[in-house]
Amino acid sequence: MATAVGGSQWSLIAAISRKKNNSTQLLSTGFSQTPILSRNPRFKLCSSPLPFHGAGHIRKKTDIHVVTPDISSPSITPELLDAWNDDYNGVVINPESLPISANAFASSLRASLSNWKLKGKKGVWLKILQEQADLVPIAIQEGFDYHHAESGYVMLTYWIPDDLCMLPGSPSHQIGIGAFVFNYKKEVLVVKEKCPCSCSGVWKFPTGYINKSEDIFSGAVREVKEETGVSNVYLLAYHNHHQ
Repeated sequence: MATAVGGSQWSLIAAISRKKNNSTQLLSTGFSQTPILSRNPRFKLCSSPLPFHGAGHIRKKTDIHVVTPDISSPSITPELLDAWNDDYNGVVINPESLPISANAFASSLRASLSNWKLKGKKGVWLKILQEQADLVPIAIQEGFDYHHAESGYVMLTYWIPDDLCMLPGSPSHQIGIGAFVFNYKKEVLVVKEKCPCSCSGVWKFPTGYINKSEDIFSGAVREVKEETGVSNVYLLAYHNHHQ
C-alpha cells in the first residue's frame, strides 16, 4: 500500500526468503521514503491511514536484513609446464608440450615459475619452436631473456635467484685450464670437486674456464687461487688445444 505525505510517497517493503519447499516466510517489514513513479494512467494510490505513533510522529522503520546465498565460483588452478631438471639445479621446459593458447601458456608459465622458485630452482631454459613464435613476447614479458637462436627455434633463459645470473652465455667456444701445481717437497696440489653432477667428491687438479678477454696464464693463476687459496704460483708451461 502507498499514500502521499508531504510531497513524498511511502511504500511498504516486505523482505521474504524462499525455502526449498517453495513456501515463503515474512522476515521483516518497514517503510522506505522512495518516490514511486508510474506512467500507467490507470494506477491510483489507495488511501490508507498513515502509520502514526502518537500525535505528529511517524513510526520508525524496522531494519531489513537481506539474506543472500553464499555463492563462490570454483577456482581454476593452471597446469604446470612439462619440464625436467638439469645437472645444475635448473629446469629445462619441454618445447613439445607447450600450450597452444597464449592465455593458457601465460598462466602456466607464471604458475610454473612460482613453483620452481619455492623448490629453490635456479636457471630455466625455454626453447620455443618457429611455429610457436607468438609465445615469445609472453615469455619476454614474464622476465625471460634471449639466449641464442638457430634455424627453427629461439632459446630463452630465466634466472630465478636474486643474485648474479650464472647461466653460460650463448654457445661459441670455451677455453678451460687445468693446473698441475707442486711444491719443493714434490707434493701435488689437488682439490675435491663440489658440484651437483656425478663427479662431486672426486679429487682433481684445480680446473676452470677462462673468462672473456683473459689470457691463459692469468686464468690458471686465478682458478688455483679461487679453488685452493694458493696465490704464489709460477707457470712453467702450458698447452693450448682448440678445435
